[in-house]
Amino acid sequence: MTSTDERRKHNRHYGKGLVLIWEGQTYPILNVSPGGLCLRDWPCTVAVGSIVEVKLANEQTPLRQIAASCRIVAIKGNLTHAAFTLVTMPLLTFLMAHIASILGVTPYYFDDGPSSV
Repeated sequence: MTSTDERRKHNRHYGKGLVLIWEGQTYPILNVSPGGLCLRDWPCTVAVGSIVEVKLANEQTPLRQIAASCRIVAIKGNLTHAAFTLVTMPLLTFLMAHIASILGVTPYYFDDGPSSV
């Protein structure tokens, strides 16, 4: 893929453990970034350019769901690419926690700061 074909402005990260919840069903997320996500075999029948309201969750804590609005930017074969229309602080915090777990780091945002001990 050439740089002119690349739509994403953020690095993609493995989506293992993340699910998208839509119409009461869960679908595994293939990869994710602060700008959007990619799903495999999502049966959504809306057209490219449509906006869908979804929720994201971690398989380990499925009841902690984060609402997200996504614009479908491409459907290629069995892959659906969606961009977040508005990255809220709860969504960004959720994504940062996932990406940090994949990278094996603790984001500065989550750090309690220097110890006073």
